[in-house]
Amino acid sequence: MVHVHGARAQQLSARTGGVPLDKLVAVPVDVGKSTAVAMACDFTGQLLVPPLEFPLDLRGVAELAARVGGRLPAATELVGVGVEAAGHYHRPLLADGVPPGSWQVVELNPAWVTAQRCVNGSRGVKTDRVDLAAIADLVLAGRGHLVRAPVDDLVELTTRAAAGVGHHAGHGQARCRSTGVWRGVGARLGRAGRCR
Repeated sequence: MVHVHGARAQQLSARTGGVPLDKLVAVPVDVGKSTAVAMACDFTGQLLVPPLEFPLDLRGVAELAARVGGRLPAATELVGVGVEAAGHYHRPLLADGVPPGSWQVVELNPAWVTAQRCVNGSRGVKTDRVDLAAIADLVLAGRGHLVRAPVDDLVELTTRAAAGVGHHAGHGQARCRSTGVWRGVGARLGRAGRCR
């Protein structure tokens, strides 16, 4: 059988076939520069975790995982996380090992989220709660791209950039550390990194 939205949606929905909707959980995440807002609901739309703000670092994601994990129904079979692409700010959430390994994390095109807000009747309204509802709808529909960033150094660099490390005061010290990270990233990607 072929999914109405094609092969990518079929791949995403393969784990949900035949599973009762109340055993599937969606975690939409709306990312900002240094913080994100998330909530959790089952696939029937019942809210499990109300919207909560957390810092975009490993500790913040661990806090989110603990809050969601503490509210999951005992027989939950899949946690689907939807993250709206937001420049480089969302990248730390996509790295291997950052969210729990059993969670299925998808990256969503911002245009899809905007279109879904319009479908939901919230055209021109952009709040965290409205964005979370749109992202949840997209996760429930099996939309998104399965993406995992393969380079751990990229997570560190992105987190530093989001936190403003090295911005103005102490710029030289952070730049050297960041340049070292970039050299590692460049070498892993087959490109030579250069220091200015």
